[in-house]
Amino acid sequence: MGEQPIQVSVMCAVYNHEKYVRKALQSFVDQKTNFRFEVLVHDDASTDGSAAIIKEYEEKYPDIIKPIYQTVNQYSQGVSIGKTFQLPRAQGKYIAFCEGDDYWTDPNKLQEQFDFMETHEDYVLVAHGSDIVDENGTYISEFSKITKTDYEKGQLIEDINAFQTASMFYRKTMWEKNFDFLNTVSMFDYVTKSVLSTEGKIHIIPKIMSAYRKGSLGSWTQRVAQKSDQHMKHLVNSIEFYKKLDAYRNYEFRDIIALEIKRREYMYLMLDRSAESSRKILREHRDKFKQLHLLGKISILLSATGLYKPKKEKS
Repeated sequence: MGEQPIQVSVMCAVYNHEKYVRKALQSFVDQKTNFRFEVLVHDDASTDGSAAIIKEYEEKYPDIIKPIYQTVNQYSQGVSIGKTFQLPRAQGKYIAFCEGDDYWTDPNKLQEQFDFMETHEDYVLVAHGSDIVDENGTYISEFSKITKTDYEKGQLIEDINAFQTASMFYRKTMWEKNFDFLNTVSMFDYVTKSVLSTEGKIHIIPKIMSAYRKGSLGSWTQRVAQKSDQHMKHLVNSIEFYKKLDAYRNYEFRDIIALEIKRREYMYLMLDRSAESSRKILREHRDKFKQLHLLGKISILLSATGLYKPKKEKS
């Protein structure tokens, strides 16, 4: 008999994760499965010792750890790492994710998700609970309280933060079916979640099986979310994505998608806080304005008159 085929391809993006990547890699090779899986590591020209640690694991586990070592940072060139370097070489029937600064905490994670998907053909994705830890691995809180374990088609769009990226597990055919559309948008976890949600049902295993590091060096939060100008650009792109998704799905989920667009427009206006943006909050987002604390309301009212404008974080 020949060698068993690979069933799961794990995608791991690394950039200057020297402090964390060993924990992530060890959590991958510690997985207990009755099937073969591979870990597709992409080191995006790290300038620290990340590549050396990856190399160590590559030599020790050559049948599992399969790296790409870039010499020029691809993300800064606008290249989609997943679409360009990871997916074309994925051999598995299923795709799982874990960034180089996060890690899995349960050695049975992949097996449990594999078993679920193999016996539930009507589900397009299975996820699970996660903890939030600081950069040293100290527990902070749960990523999201699991109050709902099953989502019908389209429902997840309204609850996009129900689970963290490192918990996602889905069929590779998702990419093959939607390849042309996905090539028109920038890839983020919310994009994958939303596209999958419009295809079928999603299940969340009510169990903590991974850890998300909050604010770690080189993370998206540090590079984008904590810098107002970068965050605003990201929100513009996300609004454009949802408009494209709406058309792509022939407006089947128009009401749900409209709410998601409105939420992100409000976030953009809150970051911008120009007089024009503040007036737009008062005109079009009265419900959210009413929910603000007193100082927030005063700030927006003053901004709307042009008398006050909060300082933005430098990008």
